[in-house]
Amino acid sequence: MPPLVGLAEAAEMVGWDKRKLVTYVKRGVFPEPHIRLASGPIWTKLQIERYLKQNRIGG
Repeated sequence: MPPLVGLAEAAEMVGWDKRKLVTYVKRGVFPEPHIRLASGPIWTKLQIERYLKQNRIGG
């Protein structure tokens, strides 16, 4: 199973607050979650890393 991250962890990885991340997902700027649970959205760590690389965020 690939490493998974929740909303707080994903926001921390990209350097945004949770509200900004949710807004960017709704606008289609940030990848859709791998899965949505009752506790919130879940991404694979690889999804976030690819986004960071493609958008040159965080070096």
